[in-house]
Amino acid sequence: MTELQFWRQRMAKFNSVTEQLKSRDARLVLGVCNAARSKPYAAWKVLDLRLTDGANESRDNVKFLSTLEKTLELMYSGTPQAIIDGLPALMDNIRMMHTIARYYSTSERMTALFVKITNQMITKCKEHITPDARKPEKLWQLPKLELVAKMQACRWAARPRAAPAARSRPDPR
Repeated sequence: MTELQFWRQRMAKFNSVTEQLKSRDARLVLGVCNAARSKPYAAWKVLDLRLTDGANESRDNVKFLSTLEKTLELMYSGTPQAIIDGLPALMDNIRMMHTIARYYSTSERMTALFVKITNQMITKCKEHITPDARKPEKLWQLPKLELVAKMQACRWAARPRAAPAARSRPDPR
């Protein structure tokens, strides 16, 4: 999942910078600037807070996106039926992440995540239906029943889910 890779790389960069700032030389320079009450030190404090927030954000996002890793693996290696079977667990993990994650629970991030998941589901269905992605014209050389079966296996992507039946109440008159 590219989203998880992005946040892992970002976390590694923040960790590297944080480790450098913990070095003896960096602490010494910052101590001298603080003691001298230099103007750049005030700007440094603001930057340090942003750096800490970015490091916390990347760490938090990696933690929560890692919980999705196993269920998202099906999106890349599973059959359409395996993906369908894995959707409830994936949705539960996403719901938990939306509820608990401090940084990732924004509408923008959740929407982007759902777009990426949906795009991968479509890609997987295309791979399942088309025998050779480099030669889509071979699709029409498949036996009709096999092609229909493959398409039906992927039909879940476009099929709306039925709402639970409403309870019928007796007329109070």
